[in-house]
Amino acid sequence: PILVFLIFSSLMYMACDGCDLDQVVRGCKIQQRQCICGIGCRSEYRYRSREECRNNLKGKVSDVCSTKPCANNGICMQTPMSPSMYKCRCEGTGYYGSR
Repeated sequence: PILVFLIFSSLMYMACDGCDLDQVVRGCKIQQRQCICGIGCRSEYRYRSREECRNNLKGKVSDVCSTKPCANNGICMQTPMSPSMYKCRCEGTGYYGSR
């Protein structure tokens, strides 16, 4: 029963997160100046390993989110196409839009 719940929960998360199953990956992302590793959309979990993510945090690649560009408690995430671009996640804030 617990395993079924975990599988169902992860599938619900992916469905709510809006990514196709072929875009689901295990990886890491920079979020609030920390490396967060897990399973999610390829567009968010852009680093293949914690080491690659940490190297980006050390300044080898600039963290565009360090300037906190998202308004209203939105969470900034670098985009996979370019480390100089970002998107804001606003779920649960009551706001929407690009910032």
